Amino acid sequence: MVLKLYYLEDGPPSLSCRQTLEALEVPFEIVNVSFYHGEHMTEEFEKKNPQKELPVLEDDGFFLSESVAMMQYICDKFKPNSPLYPTDPKAR
Repeated sequence: MVLKLYYLEDGPPSLSCRQTLEALEVPFEIVNVSFYHGEHMTEEFEKKNPQKELPVLEDDGFFLSESVAMMQYICDKFKPNSPLYPTDPKAR
């Protein structure tokens, strides 16, 4: 299953997660969420993230929020030896 990135187009945390996925060449789908229309406040979205914040990463029914945690997850799962997020804590 392709990852889904629930995304706020002009949000820096969303952009950081998108750039991480692109840099590591991980296939993903963007799902734009409209703050203006309150799409993040729906019951359906609350199931993805109870805090109703963006971005949210969906990986085969697993939902993850908080952009830094998402970027670490992406690196660990898809490119564990990437210099983008080294495995050596001192190199980070």
